Amino acid sequence: MHYLFIALLTMEQPLWKIKNTGIYTPVFHYQTGRARIAISGRGEVFILDTRETRLIKYAAGGGPAQIIATMGEGPGELANPLQVDVFDDHVYVLEMGKRSLHVFSTDGHFVKDLPFPKAPFTVAVARVNNGWALANWEFSRDPGKAIEIALYNNRMSESAVLASWPRERSDEAHVVRVGPDRVVPYNPARTRHFFASSLDGKRLFVSIPSSGLKVNVYDTETRSLLRTITEPSWSQLPFDETWGEGQLARRREATGEAASGHGFQAPKSVADFPRLFPIVRYFFVAADGSLVVARWTGRPDKMFDTKLFDKEGLPTKSSLSPASLTRVLAIYGETAIVTTFDDEVGEAGLAALPLARVNAFSKDRPIPFRIPMTTGVMVSK
Repeated sequence: MHYLFIALLTMEQPLWKIKNTGIYTPVFHYQTGRARIAISGRGEVFILDTRETRLIKYAAGGGPAQIIATMGEGPGELANPLQVDVFDDHVYVLEMGKRSLHVFSTDGHFVKDLPFPKAPFTVAVARVNNGWALANWEFSRDPGKAIEIALYNNRMSESAVLASWPRERSDEAHVVRVGPDRVVPYNPARTRHFFASSLDGKRLFVSIPSSGLKVNVYDTETRSLLRTITEPSWSQLPFDETWGEGQLARRREATGEAASGHGFQAPKSVADFPRLFPIVRYFFVAADGSLVVARWTGRPDKMFDTKLFDKEGLPTKSSLSPASLTRVLAIYGETAIVTTFDDEVGEAGLAALPLARVNAFSKDRPIPFRIPMTTGVMVSK
């Protein structure tokens, strides 16, 4: 008991916490392609509470809470918000139902709505310098439709194609339910592209599926390809069938059959899993500016190699541990904002602490690993 008391005293304590976020799954930095949390350079926190359909602001220091937007049909009101971004003293909320970008000032006042040129749920969106990058690879099963990345200005009124290439078809797949009586093979993980912008928005990193790691680095101001990052030794790894059989057996014991949901039909045998996993598991620009690329293994519950690159696409190192890189959502000055998770109530939260103590905090308070839905492989723990 004496030793336990000493251990509790030495655990890194945060400067402040936010617990009531309205987010009920762990938040990781690589999920910010559909960000539910955005943090300004002054440390203000903006949270999309998707359960209550509202936008909440917390002042720097963790409080008090201010409700900026709620559910409704009028200007600046939310119907089905997908993600939130903050920059240039404005907050942007991407709205699926209204196909618009709601714009608010960082002090909480509604400014205007901008029309969104694409169906928001069918594209990937990233903030770049003086505008936006939109990519059309998400959820498309049409191999004849070319993959395209377009750059839009801040008002979403003008655009230019940054890059385009043919879409490859993949028949090795998980199964997806597209109607009451129709199930088709599709594996978004195998042919999945990723992109992320540098912190200053002047670089766009695009991961392109290939026989090895391939990442294009684009200059968003000149709209030119700067370089291509390659790593031929990173090849696709085969699915671990022994692990898969164990997962399926546990599911059958728990449910009596393979469950389905969210449009996906869960696997009933290892034959329903892809034979090979894609190379890139997650791909994001961390709060310290590093591009983080992690490799899939043959089983979804196991992490593997991670490579880091700077904003020019050159190999680099970080003072943050791998666990901290995925959990530090923002750094301002010497303070870091880290995502947390309360297992007892099943709710994500945030904590602020000195940057020098982040690695110890992440080690002392690990977050349970959750398998992302977008892999196209449904497995239960």
